[in-house]
Amino acid sequence: MPSNEVSPFFNTPPIANGVNASGPKDTAALITLSGSDANGQSLTFSIASQPANGYLGSITVVDGSSATVIYAPSFGFNGVGTFTYVVNDGYDDSEAVTVTIDVGDPTAVAPASPKVWHHTTVSASPGTPVTITLQAWDVELDSLNWVIVNTVGGTAEFALGTSNVTNSLGYSTMDVIFIPDAGFAGAGHVIFYVDDGNNASLYYNVARVNIAVGGGSGQTSTIVSAPALSVPGTAALFFGMLGLVLVFLVRNRSRSQT
Repeated sequence: MPSNEVSPFFNTPPIANGVNASGPKDTAALITLSGSDANGQSLTFSIASQPANGYLGSITVVDGSSATVIYAPSFGFNGVGTFTYVVNDGYDDSEAVTVTIDVGDPTAVAPASPKVWHHTTVSASPGTPVTITLQAWDVELDSLNWVIVNTVGGTAEFALGTSNVTNSLGYSTMDVIFIPDAGFAGAGHVIFYVDDGNNASLYYNVARVNIAVGGGSGQTSTIVSAPALSVPGTAALFFGMLGLVLVFLVRNRSRSQT
């Protein structure tokens, strides 16, 4: 072959690796995805099919052959959850492979802290943004990283200028703006968790805010529902008192205010 001719390139499709994982009930798990490529190409990852009994966060690339994704099972679900994914080497997709998660595995333990709060249903007007104050508690009083895993019925973004404030009892709040999709009316939600940077278990306590779009004026103030967690000492008294007042505030904001 003359030296000025380019050798033909024959690509070998990449291979994605199946995953078996486990996690506690009502707890998000960090799943590691991986693959390989015979031609040494860097891989990209994409979800081929969503879980039937849960939700997936955004894929985070680790390196050219691995990535992570948060899996949050449906609340109350106990059993085997699955989803599939593929990898691509820039030329071809791999065959889709299955990720299997044993939800409710008794050997998988969620961290005791930080915790996040479940809330009762919030009302929102169709097409009108609503601001929701999310709540969490961390025994070590760490600054928390707030992560939205999944939304239904709209989009969610953290409010501009919202500070992540942790008080002397470890109580933190963060405002998120939920914007209903155009024409959407029905049951929406926002699923979120927090990370204090000290989590070695790869499990995260997760919570959901239910949003009834079209179910009211959107000017609702909602009382915090009873959290399914144990808060020791003075903090328990503090949060018990919070249950008697309106501490979960939901208020309309026009787009110009965000």
